[in-house]
Amino acid sequence: MSTQNESRSEAIVLKEFISKVISYKYFYLASFVLCILAAFILNKLSPTIYEVNSTIGPVKDRRSGLLGSDELFSGMGTFTQSRSTEDDINSVNSFSLIGSTLEKLNLEVGYYYQKNNIFAQTKQVYLNAPFLVTIDKSHFQPIYAKFYITLLDINSFRLTASEDNVSLYNYVDNKIVKESVSIKIDTICRFNETISNANLKFSVSMNNESLPALKNEVTHFFEFYHLDFLTRQYLENISVGPISPRSSLIDIRFQGKNLDLTVAFINSYLQTFLDDNLSKKNKIAENTIKFIDNQLSEISDSLVTSESQLRDYRSSNQVTDLSYQGQQALEQMTRIETDRSTLQVQERYYNYILDYLEKNQDMAGLAPPSSANVIDPIMNTLVLDFLETNAQRSAILSNNAEKNLFLGQIENKIKLQRQAIVENVKNNLNTLNITQNELNYRAEKLSREISRLPRTELNMVSMQRRFNLTDAIYTFLLEKRSEAAISMAANYPDYEIKEPAREITSTIISPKIMINWFLAIFFSLLIPTLYIILKGFFNNRSGKRDRQGFGTAVFTGRLQYCNCRY
Repeated sequence: MSTQNESRSEAIVLKEFISKVISYKYFYLASFVLCILAAFILNKLSPTIYEVNSTIGPVKDRRSGLLGSDELFSGMGTFTQSRSTEDDINSVNSFSLIGSTLEKLNLEVGYYYQKNNIFAQTKQVYLNAPFLVTIDKSHFQPIYAKFYITLLDINSFRLTASEDNVSLYNYVDNKIVKESVSIKIDTICRFNETISNANLKFSVSMNNESLPALKNEVTHFFEFYHLDFLTRQYLENISVGPISPRSSLIDIRFQGKNLDLTVAFINSYLQTFLDDNLSKKNKIAENTIKFIDNQLSEISDSLVTSESQLRDYRSSNQVTDLSYQGQQALEQMTRIETDRSTLQVQERYYNYILDYLEKNQDMAGLAPPSSANVIDPIMNTLVLDFLETNAQRSAILSNNAEKNLFLGQIENKIKLQRQAIVENVKNNLNTLNITQNELNYRAEKLSREISRLPRTELNMVSMQRRFNLTDAIYTFLLEKRSEAAISMAANYPDYEIKEPAREITSTIISPKIMINWFLAIFFSLLIPTLYIILKGFFNNRSGKRDRQGFGTAVFTGRLQYCNCRY
């Protein structure tokens, strides 16, 4: 019986609620119209934000399979660095890398347009801008000031700008030189002519392919950017992380308001990362080639001179060959001189190390020991570790991490490695001096034997010896240079682009049009319903208080009546 009463009361309550909803039908209709209108305006006025993604992954080393042997690179002391996915994620998410990409894409100038209607959005133009601005970077420019362009004819346009509190930016020094500047411009200009005053200097050229886009019903403008501020903005919109916790593949996502620009930036950004990675791997080979070229430039003149003297002496004295005794003496002296030349090359390399460490702060240009035929595993390890530590330091500084906790430890490690290299070099120089003294003694003893030869043959031996020595050194350096060039040509980045960014795989993350429509419908029903419920709730509370007051008055009156009778 109680269950039937409860069901009957619930049906009565539901019926009363439905009747109230029907009585508020105009309220529901107004709420629906307002919420739908709000969703429509939100979808129209909210800028469209796209997200694109790309994937990179490590490259397997296939050089041994392609070249047949790794012995070709064994002497080069190839600089390999133990890598981890976390380190590479930090390398990809780099402030300096984004800055380099922005400069490569010429994004220090932004082009925009806006249609002249009530729901118009300001949109950025990329690649198909109707005009192009060329900055004179020797002159400072006003940043974040809007310059409006109105086409007058095929040769001229109207340039207007009205901005207060503008900052003047020097692109060469990458710093703001003046603040709170007022920019007021309204002038007629010609395309491809320099526009300049005390606060700006640039020229505007017409993009004939996009000329129809420059219409009067569309407002076009451009503005200059501070590269560091723009880089920080792009850095905030990029996210880098592994595809899964155990995966070595790295997923890069970037958000932007222009789809073409977003796709172009992320692809160029990753290509810049790969080029930078390859450049670091080629650094040792480049330093080796540079060191060898300096040596070759000094030796080539001596080789030409000695060859000419030997040829002229043979021609004038009609001497074409040496006697057996002279040939034996020449072979022994050639072996001594070859050993001596090898030691001299090593000595020059050690002196080059000391001079480089003394005069240079950037250690990235240090050549490896293999470039001078220094067969010293300890020295080779010290130099490669030194270069690796400097690479880690450069990576930290490139991410604007001057306050990084590990930077002090790396600086101390570099200092200790530098001291160890200097001590090792000095010890090796002392050993070389002792070996050279021994070779000099043997050479002097052999020279006394050679002095007993006939005068003509003696001079021939001396000239032949100098020529053989210079030729041996020159040939050795050419071989080392070829090895370094082949090593550099065989290098490739540690990563490759597995999946580039594409327009077709992009997603729109804002505005969420369907979600906004759904929320508009939901709130159009929720708001009147809450109003009805709250109104009924407070009316019930007010009715209870009235009934309680009436009952108390009746009870009090009865008591008074009873007292009167008694």
